[in-house]
Amino acid sequence: MRAGVAAQGGRKRQELGKVCKKNLGVCKAGKALGAKQELLAVFGSAGSGLKISAFIIGAMLADEILTKLEIQPLDELKIHEQVMEPNLHSLRETMLNLGKLVDPLIVDKKHKIVLDGNHRRMVLEILKADNAVCQMVDYDDPQIQVGGWHIATKAKVPQEGGKAIDEKEGFEALQKMEGCLMHIKKGKKGKECSLICSQSGELQGIMDEQKQFLAKKLNLNSFEKNNNGNGAIQFIEDSRVDYFLENGYEVFARRIFTKKEIVGEAAAGRPLPPKSTRHMIPNRIIRLNFRLGYLNDSPESASMHLRDMVIKRVKYGSARYYTEPVIVLY
Repeated sequence: MRAGVAAQGGRKRQELGKVCKKNLGVCKAGKALGAKQELLAVFGSAGSGLKISAFIIGAMLADEILTKLEIQPLDELKIHEQVMEPNLHSLRETMLNLGKLVDPLIVDKKHKIVLDGNHRRMVLEILKADNAVCQMVDYDDPQIQVGGWHIATKAKVPQEGGKAIDEKEGFEALQKMEGCLMHIKKGKKGKECSLICSQSGELQGIMDEQKQFLAKKLNLNSFEKNNNGNGAIQFIEDSRVDYFLENGYEVFARRIFTKKEIVGEAAAGRPLPPKSTRHMIPNRIIRLNFRLGYLNDSPESASMHLRDMVIKRVKYGSARYYTEPVIVLY
């Protein structure tokens, strides 16, 4: 009986060795999830009497993370949004105090456009860093979605000059560039929406019209010199309009930019106004905490430091997946 169990255990261990050897190679090709699933299929549930080595799973997770991260020359990375001066200065002080790049830049690997991390990229330029840690993504992936930021205020804004419109029709008109903004407020019978019509009907003209209107109505003379929540306005996620209306705000909705527009404007050296886009990136890596000093090493040396750091963090349990929505405090 014991001999049979021992023989079965030996066969399992041999099978473990073969699958692990195979799948460590698979991990490096960026297919660690499939590798983990195969290991679990081979060894079954915890009741099988044989547990998968924590070291092997850790190595696979580290490889999975490292396939997403690259050291990229900073001067090759194009911003797609202008930055806000108060936010830029605040982030610069934070990064200098920590001595670290906390989150990697999210970069479209085809065009080298920074999708998330424009302020971080500009701070690294100010600090004269040679390189940046980037999470490279395929921007054509339909899982990467583009949202936007609307403008909320508690100031009572007169609606003269606007055209009363249904909310759904108003958002459609914004996308068609028939309007530059839609004013939304809570009325006695529900939402009251007014479309601020566009005279230009084209992308650059609409952005100029937005700027002129908000300067006149909200005394918002420059997006670049205002940070979020400065007392006069707040930039809010496009998904949270109802929440702010219920809490006494009026909202100016803006159109959502397309991926093609974002790439085109960035490639042409015409970054969009601040807080124009909000990218939803699956499996975004945060809290990397990579030392700024390493970013002036050669790319090869910086990559070695990155690999060592990720492996060590995973080994000591400092990496995890979040499958639920999270709130991040910056």
